[in-house]
Amino acid sequence: MADSPRSTRPDAGEPHGPRSPSVAAVLSFLVPGLGQGWAGARRRGALIAVPFLALVALVLVVLVSSPDRGYVLGLLLQPTVLLGFFAVNLALLLYRSWAILDADRVARGAVHRARPRSAGAMAVLAGLLALTIGFHGIVAYLDWNGYDLVSSVFAGDNGGGGPNWGDGVTSEPPDVSEEPDGPAVTPEVSATLVGLAASLDPATASDDPTPSPSPKPTPTPTPTPGTPYWATDGRLNVLLIGGDAGPGRVGLRTDSMTLLTVDLKTARAALFGFPRNLVNVPLPPKYQSLYKCKCFPDLLNALYRFALSRPDVFPGNGVTRGYRALSDTIGYLANVKIDGVVSVDLNGFVKIVDALGGLWVKVPYRIYDRAYPKEDGSGTKVLIINPGYQRLNGSMALAFARTRHQDSDYGRMQRQQLTLLAIRKQLNPCSMLPRLSQLVKIAKETLWTNIPVSQLPGLIALADRVDTSRISKRTFVPPTINAYITASDVTKIRKAVRDAFKGAAPLPDETAPPNGLFGC
Repeated sequence: MADSPRSTRPDAGEPHGPRSPSVAAVLSFLVPGLGQGWAGARRRGALIAVPFLALVALVLVVLVSSPDRGYVLGLLLQPTVLLGFFAVNLALLLYRSWAILDADRVARGAVHRARPRSAGAMAVLAGLLALTIGFHGIVAYLDWNGYDLVSSVFAGDNGGGGPNWGDGVTSEPPDVSEEPDGPAVTPEVSATLVGLAASLDPATASDDPTPSPSPKPTPTPTPTPGTPYWATDGRLNVLLIGGDAGPGRVGLRTDSMTLLTVDLKTARAALFGFPRNLVNVPLPPKYQSLYKCKCFPDLLNALYRFALSRPDVFPGNGVTRGYRALSDTIGYLANVKIDGVVSVDLNGFVKIVDALGGLWVKVPYRIYDRAYPKEDGSGTKVLIINPGYQRLNGSMALAFARTRHQDSDYGRMQRQQLTLLAIRKQLNPCSMLPRLSQLVKIAKETLWTNIPVSQLPGLIALADRVDTSRISKRTFVPPTINAYITASDVTKIRKAVRDAFKGAAPLPDETAPPNGLFGC
């Protein structure tokens, strides 16, 4: 008979005695082929186990040979890898399902095949298949959402030569090979600029709007072959932009502009806040022909919209024109090469915080604003946030970072930096995975970056090394820096950024309970 065992030898491919099909199916659910071996078909079980064991061995080799978990995660987040993993996951689902069914068949042999399966055996088999499908379904869900996120938010690879602006032209480092000779301001323009600066901060308005030449800056180093473009100067410099668009506002205003700089050798990081109301900011040489003063005579947060209106001067497609203008100008002001831009719509920030279940922030002092604008633009409300550790929902977290009526733009900038650190400390898989689909949808609507996705391995590895409790924070505000920029202010800003990591390490801050990038 075809169903009779051909031999009692264990390696013959059929069992040598009655074995429970349910136990065999459970064992092959745990390790494909283990159930077949337990049922007596050892050679068959060994052959079935080969793909599974090879995959486990490959994973172990990768983990052992690449101890940097951040770099491994970055590799796994490459779109082509995620698509390939999607296909492999589907193949594993079919392979494991077949191994379970085959283990049940082998264990049934001639003894069990003569009678139908019991209800209990059918339930066990169905449950194992459901668990297998469910597990691989979750993996496919996470994999597809990861692919959707990185392919939608991050820029495509451009050959690794610099940030991708989406127009086939990589960003150039700031042209600081020559000394800026200062704006040649006419009397009419001088009066206008001084008046505007005085209206912003009368105590800090300069009587002499014409700055003297600033010291000659250090030239940009030559890239080394094989080195990531953002590592050529020993630092990672990313411009973080908070866009303020919504009801009652025309277009987008870049009211939050923060330079994140990280020393690649020590993984020490610093945040530098640039006020939105800086006036007379020097423009890079390629834009200086716009004005006789070789500067931007309006508020710095107006540069984004101005660049969008002048495609004849500012390169880029769509919104990238405004972001590039800001990146070039702030990079020139700080004398650094901006390696990438990350922009978030502040109204989308509310959705992100709510999706994460709130944001823990140590509020340094009582926040009281009698006329905080409502998010829908329908009027104002009284805002009160008490000091101490607070778990803020999205609206309150935005209000904490956005209100300025009780103090000033400068107090708001400091709170924005506290908010950024709190978010960084609380981003971890435990809080993100349960809401991944929602977060991906929000990110696609509110986040924008020109950082090529191919740079993720090195960037995530660096982020994992940064000690978030020791990040320096500084804002360029009066009385140290004038609202109306002079050559002396340019020198101070460049020196502060250049010397960000000199001297003793900064003291820990208490923005929020510490959490590593992969911690929970």
